[in-house]
Amino acid sequence: MRVDNVYVRKLNELYEVGYIDKVKRYYLMCKDTLLNEYPFIENYNDEVMSIYIAYYFQSIAINTDEYKHITDYLDYDNLSDNDRNAIITYYSDSILEWMESIYELEYNTDENAKSSYKSYKISCINEYSENKFTNKFMKDCYNEIFETTVKVYFLNNKLDLEKIDMDVEGDKLYTNALYVLYVLLSKGFRKEYENNKRKLIKAFKNIEYNEALEITNTYFLSLDDELCSFEEFMELRNLRKDIAREVIRFADNEIEEQKLNPKYQRRLIKQKNNE
Repeated sequence: MRVDNVYVRKLNELYEVGYIDKVKRYYLMCKDTLLNEYPFIENYNDEVMSIYIAYYFQSIAINTDEYKHITDYLDYDNLSDNDRNAIITYYSDSILEWMESIYELEYNTDENAKSSYKSYKISCINEYSENKFTNKFMKDCYNEIFETTVKVYFLNNKLDLEKIDMDVEGDKLYTNALYVLYVLLSKGFRKEYENNKRKLIKAFKNIEYNEALEITNTYFLSLDDELCSFEEFMELRNLRKDIAREVIRFADNEIEEQKLNPKYQRRLIKQKNNE
């Protein structure tokens, strides 16, 4: 079967190559930690949840060339350090994505979602509001060239500061965007600032236009991806729900089919984790 142009294998194939067992071992390793944030997972049999996660990995998660060899059953007995680290990152990120998706589908309400957006927005506003550390960092590490790169950024790209209730009328756009940039810089370089302030200040004073523009673009493009309006927030929520619905539909059909297979009956028919 294909989901979003990704080939999804039958459940018995996933069992035969040991994929379900590998996913389940990793899931159980993470379960105690996951329970703190997602207590609802206690409602699911570990076997069934592992199958859901496996299908999420296979069909929906980070399907890039970088991870293709992982979803295509890399030889787990002869892993390089790079492959091992890639798998851990892939599994960790994707399990969290799946937990969010199933939560949105089965447990979150519209009112909770609205409340979550309000909390998210307040958090963002607070994060980019004026603060003492950024003020000090900005005073010490100020370089006028960033005034230019901020303006150049807005000639070619967007950054919707309205989403965090900032004034974007006239020159206020550039003033506020410059401060936001220094908030990001002060967070990104905090350790260097605290450990070797003089060296960092000198480095900032010596930054030239091309490097400053690259820094500005990198920070602002990343931030623009992160900031959500209410409509975008709800759109992402609905996408997660659609993903969870499709994964569960296909996985449940496969589980019902394999319950007739004597080889997997015992694993799939039990209803509780302690049975």
